[in-house]
Amino acid sequence: MKRKIEITTNKPLSVNQIWRRGRYGQTYKLQEARDWQTTLAWYVKEKRTSFEKCRVDVDFYFEDDSRCDLDNLLKLVGDGLVEGGLIADDRWQILNEWRPKGHLDRTNPRTEIIIHEL
Repeated sequence: MKRKIEITTNKPLSVNQIWRRGRYGQTYKLQEARDWQTTLAWYVKEKRTSFEKCRVDVDFYFEDDSRCDLDNLLKLVGDGLVEGGLIADDRWQILNEWRPKGHLDRTNPRTEIIIHEL
């Protein structure tokens, strides 16, 4: 039987929001982005499992109709799954398929992540 795990958390920052340039030109990840990634990693570590190959379904529930590219939100999700030890890397050979979907939920914005073993 194939395993799957489910995680619910808040919405991650998009790729356009997580990176900044420092005074001397170095690029760094914002603290808010690192915090979100670490929180997801802790959720993953609590599951005490790992996958050799998987598919990730991500449902983003937004509080408004503002424009947002779903693919820009996936970066922190993948990094959090790697940091938490669920997958060794987020390259295509391991994380074989992403299925992002967007929904509107004005009262309970959130991110639901379901990882399926392949």
